[in-house]
Order: sequence, then structure tokens, then C-alpha cells
Amino acid sequence: MPTILLIEDEQDLRENLVDTLTFEGFDLLTAENGVQGIELAMAHEPDLILSDVMMPEMDGYSALIALQEDEKTAHIPVIFLSAATDRSFVRHGMELGAEDYLTKPFTNAELLSTIKARLVRFNHREEHLSKTIDVVRKNLARRVVHEMRSPLVSLNIVQEVFSRQFDQLTPDMIQEYLGIQREGSQRLTHLVEQMVFLSELDSESITKETVKENRNPVPIADLFNVGLVEARKFAYSHAEHPIKNMVESFRMPITVETRLIKHAMAEVITNALVYSPQDKAVELNCWIEDTSAYLSVLDHGPGIPSRELPIILSQGKNPSDDDLSNQGLGFGLYLARMLVDLHNGMLIVNSQEGRGTQVVMKLPIA
Repeated sequence: MPTILLIEDEQDLRENLVDTLTFEGFDLLTAENGVQGIELAMAHEPDLILSDVMMPEMDGYSALIALQEDEKTAHIPVIFLSAATDRSFVRHGMELGAEDYLTKPFTNAELLSTIKARLVRFNHREEHLSKTIDVVRKNLARRVVHEMRSPLVSLNIVQEVFSRQFDQLTPDMIQEYLGIQREGSQRLTHLVEQMVFLSELDSESITKETVKENRNPVPIADLFNVGLVEARKFAYSHAEHPIKNMVESFRMPITVETRLIKHAMAEVITNALVYSPQDKAVELNCWIEDTSAYLSVLDHGPGIPSRELPIILSQGKNPSDDDLSNQGLGFGLYLARMLVDLHNGMLIVNSQEGRGTQVVMKLPIA
């Protein structure tokens, strides 16, 4: 049966609720205030939390905020119990993220129906999320199969030609085949890099907590430079596209997990290199506002249709087979967004069809 955490400072009410809910088959955890409630929620991750609002040491609102700031407890639905009937109290609880609000006194029937409704709703959300993840995984598997096949075919062809006809090849032909081999190798390298990061995200090997532990101050110019080096490898035939770098002397540091932001930057620049027309330079820029750094990559390509942008940022581009042969997995911007999110940052995409796309990574300075 589901486990419910009850946070209530009134002993008589707490004991009555425990008796009622235990009789209905629920497993109960109890706390007398918000501080104890947070500790129990962190330790046991209950299926639902019933919390009073006005309590000593820490009230219900503060407890809810603390719970939502931690990845382990942010998803747990919270129902507030309070004697306050003022709509402003109810609205404030809902704005903070509470699932529902029961006004004291309430009947057992009202309590049970509210709990069951919220658990059903939560389970439906979990099922939907699970289905969405399955769809993303299936799309990824399809793209991986295609992406691995394409460069492997070209690598095998080059190997066959070299093994059977090497003596008949001119120096120019050898260089051409070596170029095909190099592009296939770089394409596989990019695929492996993306798969490593997606696997780490899926297994939670990298989280906001690990990012906090591994952050270091890095000059903004260095992040652009190392990202650009990687992007030129990932961009294959577009590697020599012109770049207008306006951040080369920008030495101000920001505190990040270098490996993650370097790859995020590489994915964003790669996208710009691939989609920009040859006669238009990709522009790298940055600026500071308040406590955030804004790292910008601007291209003058075809732009992203507004209907496709939410899909790209939420689960990666789902291109046709023709697109697959040219654009790789289509997970570049999605992966960049995920890596920036781990830093409590934001990936901002402004795009106009026919005019180009600007991707900005907003990151905390410290």
C-alpha cells in the first residue's frame, strides 16, 4: 500500500488521522513539525504528504519549498491541512506547488477521497512520464542504429578499397578516401559522446548534486574555445565554417562542471556550424547581467520552425530518414539543455525561419 507522511503538530488530530489511515491500509510516517517532516521525506520518499500549515520550528509552506528544492522529494504530492479558510492562504499553497488543500475540520470521507484522487492523478502522471521516456528511448535506438550503420559502411568501403586497390590509387584519391574515413570516425566519436552523456543522465550518474561537488571556476573564453575545438570535430564537412569570436579576451570566470558545459557548448556550436550558410559567420558572444552569464551562439541559417522547437528541446529532433543521414542523432540542443539545467541554468532559443537561430546558455556566475 502507499506510504503517507503526516506532518501535524496537534497530537490528538495526528493520532486520529493515523488510526483512520492505518485502518484504510495505508502505511504511515508521522512528524510533529516541518523540520522532522523533511528529514522523514528525505529518508523514506513517501508516496504522498499530508501537512499542517501553521506549525512550530518550520511551517508547512517552508517545508514544501524545501522539499521541492531536492530532486529526491520534489515529485511527492503534498496536501495541506489548515484551519485557515481565507482564499489567499489556499492560493499561496497552490502557487507553491501543493496538490490540494483541506480545511479543518474535515470528515474522514473528505480526507480519503482527496488522498485517493491525488494518488490516482500522481500515478497517471508517472505512467505518462514513463511512456514518454519509452518513446524517447525508442527514437534514440532507431537513430543510433542508423547513425552507426552510415559511418561504418563508409569505413568498411575505404578499408576494402585500400586492401584491394591501394596500388592503383593516385595520391589525390588516397587523400579523398582518408577524408571519408576521418569523417566517419569523427561521426562515430560524436555519437559515442552523446550516448555517454545520455546514459549518465538516464542512470543519474550526473545530477545537480554531482555538479555542485565538481564545479570549478573557468574563464568564459576558455569554455568557448574548448567547445569550438570539439564542435569542429563534430561538424564533419562543416568544420572550417567561418567563426566571428567576440569573446576571445573575456577572461571572467564562471563556476561550472567543465566537462558538461564544454560538451553543451560543443553541441550548440556544432548545430550552428552545420546549419549556417558558408558565406555567413557563426557569431560567439557573451554578456553579464546581475548574477548570471549569458553565453550566445548565433547562426544565420534557415531557423527552426516554431512548431518543432518544443519537441527539439524536450526530447530531441525526430527527423526523417533523409535528415538522419545529415544531422546525426538530433539530440544536440536537447542534450545541451539538460546539461545546462543541471547547473540551475537555462537554455534560451530564439529562432526565426529564414533568418537564423540564437542559442543562449544562461548560467549562474558562482
